[in-house]
Parts: sequence; structure tokens; C-alpha cells
Amino acid sequence: MIYLAAARLVLLSQPKTGSVALENALTPRSDWSIRRPDKMKHVTYGQFRKRFAPMLEEFGGPSRGDYEVVGIMREPLDWFGSLFRSNSREELKGGARPDRYVGGMTFDDFIRSVCNPAEAKLAPANAWLPCSVLLDTDNTIGVDRIYPYEDISGLFDLIVTRTNMPLEPKRVNVSPQREVSLSDEVRALFDRTYAPLLDLHASLRSDGVVDPRFRNVAIQPDWA
Repeated sequence: MIYLAAARLVLLSQPKTGSVALENALTPRSDWSIRRPDKMKHVTYGQFRKRFAPMLEEFGGPSRGDYEVVGIMREPLDWFGSLFRSNSREELKGGARPDRYVGGMTFDDFIRSVCNPAEAKLAPANAWLPCSVLLDTDNTIGVDRIYPYEDISGLFDLIVTRTNMPLEPKRVNVSPQREVSLSDEVRALFDRTYAPLLDLHASLRSDGVVDPRFRNVAIQPDWA
């Protein structure tokens, strides 16, 4: 999570959307940057609204209506593919979080697990939703703007315009290569389960404006 006072922006850090590269580029000019631990780095909008926004105002910062909270969303299947590749790293086997290791699974197996409500929250990859940090406590969209991972030029333009400083993030944390193709059966299962998230992502615009159809509607998988 990064707060840029000059830009009147809070950028929430959705995993697997290039957030580390943005943090590296923006932290030196930020007024507030939280990068550790992960639970604070990846604070959700609901957590931000309840805990951090009041703290910011209490210590002399702006009130919630005087800045925008924004985030990035990646195409859901591509997001899970990146998570799968990242958690296939051999060093996870003997590390502090061996439960995250999925190197022994196929992508079909992994996607089946995140399409099963009994397994999704306990998946070996500790999978979150592709838009988790963008949601309020009732799973409705809380952020003011959502930028598509596939084209975040609008976010860059907004930051550059408001700060009058260049922004040139360098790519980091590249996931290892793995086969991420799906059988037709599992792809159909994924498309049914994650239809609400796929629809949300398909609606995203380069300027980050959220389609009103998705406001005040819970964004979550269709487990039925």
C-alpha cells in the first residue's frame, strides 16, 4: 500500500499485478509506504477504510473524500496462472511456507482446487481472489478506480500528471515458466465459477472508471 499526498492517491497492492515494481518506483516519493508484512502490504479496501483512513486523518492527513483509492486487476485466469507459476518455485518446498508449494500439481488440478468452495480458501497456493484488495468488507467494490493490468497506462498518466515526475518502473519478481494450459472441461468450470470476476475485468477501462453495474454488487465466485 502506498499513499502519495501530492497525487491525492492511495494505491492498494493486489498480488501478482506488478505491485513490487510500482512500489520500487513510487516508495521514494511516497508519504506512506507499507511493504512488510504481507498482510499489511496487501491490505484490502475494507481494512484500509476501517483502520488506515481514520489514522491518516487523525494525524493531519486528508479526509477520505479528498483523495482516491485505486488498484489494479489482472484477467482472472492469467492471475491464477501467475500465482501457480510463482508458487511452483522449488525453494518454497523447504521454506517457511511449504503449504504454498504447488510444483507437484498440474494446472488443471490447481484450477479445480480454486473452483471448489471447500478447497479454495485452503488451496496449497493460499490463493486469494484476483480482486481481493479492491473489495470492501461486504465484497462490494470499495476503491474509486480499477485499472486493468493489461493496460495500466492510465494509472501511470494519472500519477505523472499529479506529481509532475516521471514514472519508469522496472520489471521484477518474474515467475518461473510452467505449462498453464487447461483441459476444455476445467476451463468451462473456471469460466462458470469466476464469471462475475471475468465480467468485471472485461468491463475495465484504461482510465480506471468502474462500470456502475458493478457498484453495490458483491464480487465473488459463483460456487453454484
